[in-house]
Amino acid sequence: MADPNSPDGPKGIYVLPQADVSGIKRKFIDVPYAYISVFQKLDIYLPETGAGPYPVIVSVHGGAWMMCDKNDVQLSPALKALDEGFAVVSVNYRLSGEAKFPAQIHDVKAAIRWIRAHAADYGLDPDRIAVWGGSAGGHLSELAGTSTGTDAGSVYLEDPSLGNPDESCAVDAVVAWFAPTDFLKMDVYFNETGAGTADHGDPDSPESRLLGRHIVTVPDMVAAANPETYVHPMMPPFFLQHGIADPIVPFQHSVAFAEKIRKVRGDAGVKLDLIPGAKHGGSPEFETPENISRVISFIRDSLDKALAEKHFRAAVFEIIPAEALSGQLMRRGIKIARVSAANPFSDASASLGVASGDCLALCATSAGLEAAKAAGMRTVAVMDGARAAGADPAIPGYDRFVADRFFRRITV
Repeated sequence: MADPNSPDGPKGIYVLPQADVSGIKRKFIDVPYAYISVFQKLDIYLPETGAGPYPVIVSVHGGAWMMCDKNDVQLSPALKALDEGFAVVSVNYRLSGEAKFPAQIHDVKAAIRWIRAHAADYGLDPDRIAVWGGSAGGHLSELAGTSTGTDAGSVYLEDPSLGNPDESCAVDAVVAWFAPTDFLKMDVYFNETGAGTADHGDPDSPESRLLGRHIVTVPDMVAAANPETYVHPMMPPFFLQHGIADPIVPFQHSVAFAEKIRKVRGDAGVKLDLIPGAKHGGSPEFETPENISRVISFIRDSLDKALAEKHFRAAVFEIIPAEALSGQLMRRGIKIARVSAANPFSDASASLGVASGDCLALCATSAGLEAAKAAGMRTVAVMDGARAAGADPAIPGYDRFVADRFFRRITV
């Protein structure tokens, strides 16, 4: 193994020591998920027992978007989840020396689509996928969580040509350790605290290398790479952890990001831990058994909740959904019906032969929302973008666009 402090790794890329995977019997190494680059490969690690389908943790390595590897020691924390019944899929992506942003998030999303397309081949559960990364990998994990299901994210941050375009790249939980968000704030934050060197605005900084431009001259590109740009109500839950003494990525990134998520998703949308004395990658505070257990518990709880939301047998609408959405639901064997005076919410599920608790209602009026909830249905409110009075706080009121995105996420 090359010295991690010298550029003697593959193609001159800095490397870290490898994670010890010698004791893992069930593994598949260097599986291609796309074919543009040698780096578009992933490793699959399965629990020693059981046949699956296993919930999946996608591990995204850090390294300033310009170095490190899917099998280095950054993988070790995620591998602890194997003993808890999770599969771990570790992903490489094109680094900034080979391709500029957004190639990196294109690759991560392509890997997620590949996982869904090949889930049955490896005993993976396509309905329970979390993503976990640190530093640059945390940034990409955050982007995977925020940008999927938005028009801007779909256009700029996804590349269906990399493969499996009919599969979803949505994830159901995000864990991000010491991740950057707004590149233009990095030096501002360090100037406030003095915890690190304010040099991220330099022309040759990792952030400038990632974008291929001096970041201070391209604020629009910086915004496009910022996970905060894509925050929306139907994002998965996030668990952010950051060391207050971090000298590489200021902890204020996670504070500001958590605040933005709370404004849109409420407290249920994000957990934030600021760890006194902890620094950046390799800081032992992150990898204690207690902390790893907290992270895995968050992932398990989030995936279980997401699975419960995804599975329903019927959908009733107070408004007419998009034709493509209706077809998608019906192809999955989900019955659909339009609510009317002759078929009110109280009768809709019975008319479909489905218990009301297995029915999801798309509501366009306050009266409809209350009627659907009184009938015992799960609800999505679409009242012209206004928060619906009395709406389920886990699914607050959204406009029709967001409701359609919600259905797409939970039915793919």
